[in-house]
Amino acid sequence: MNDLFKQIYPIHEGIYLCSESGHYYSDLDNKRMSKLVAECISKGWRTAVKENFYDNPFLFNIITDESRADWQYLLPLTEDSVALDIGAGWGTISVPLARNIKHVVSLDGTLDRLQFLSTRAKQENIENITVIHADIFKHPFKKESFDLVSFNGVLEWVGLNDLGQNPQERQKEALRIAYSLLKPGGYLYIGIENALGLKYLLGEPDDHTGIKYISYLSREEANEMNLKWNKNEYSTYTYTKQGYQQLLEVSGFSNIDFFYPHPDYKRIEFLYNLSEKNVSSYLVEFLRYTKSSSSISERVNDLEKFLIEYEQLSPFPASYSIFARKEEN
Repeated sequence: MNDLFKQIYPIHEGIYLCSESGHYYSDLDNKRMSKLVAECISKGWRTAVKENFYDNPFLFNIITDESRADWQYLLPLTEDSVALDIGAGWGTISVPLARNIKHVVSLDGTLDRLQFLSTRAKQENIENITVIHADIFKHPFKKESFDLVSFNGVLEWVGLNDLGQNPQERQKEALRIAYSLLKPGGYLYIGIENALGLKYLLGEPDDHTGIKYISYLSREEANEMNLKWNKNEYSTYTYTKQGYQQLLEVSGFSNIDFFYPHPDYKRIEFLYNLSEKNVSSYLVEFLRYTKSSSSISERVNDLEKFLIEYEQLSPFPASYSIFARKEEN
């Protein structure tokens, strides 16, 4: 896939080294992640993950549940499509995508995660994934190279920086880069939390800061609270449906569609088109018989039933699956 690159880059253990950054982000600390990668190589990735996370079902599902990529079936992808998965992490998007299209480029800023992904793909006999160590803000790609660019659980994190830059401006820059990398007619996918999600209103801690109700505050108030409790500035910006619409429009996108990935974009059971009312009755029936061990989840289900009946669910899902298309020439 060298035709995608602006220049030639070195390759180490199957990973294109397009960055010298020592950036580290993972669900595990560096030592435990390195140990996991070694066990994946010696035992097989499925066995290693099962043994390490049998007591952590949330993380086990994050790593193994490929339903996270089921949104791909709503797009007109073909066997000739090429996708860029930004913040590819464990490979839970890249791998199922690669089974259905020509090629996937998996970009991440953390080498250990890329080593895991590369090992996983190799053991799954998937040969059409190219693994890239790079930063989206200093990416190595030629313009208009991809039919799809994915930000799954990533856009909220790109605001984190030590340069003093405004998080929202960083998010806009990342989206403009994605726009430039898409071919005319190509698609952007975003999986992300909703700042007005019912679970937050009912007291669920914010997914990124661990602070209750922080997404309902102004940016200034949220920053003060995060400085108090987490000793750093508030940078993981999420938005309302309207906020995401505006963010995408100023970044060049149009033809924007919002779906509710129930129960969450991290684990999709079905996708509810928020612009279509004729599937509301199906969702009501689904939620009516949904049981949960979490009292907050049960209360969210009850409220969602009520909101659907009054056609007011759109502003309040826990998260959104967002599709935006680049105009054709």
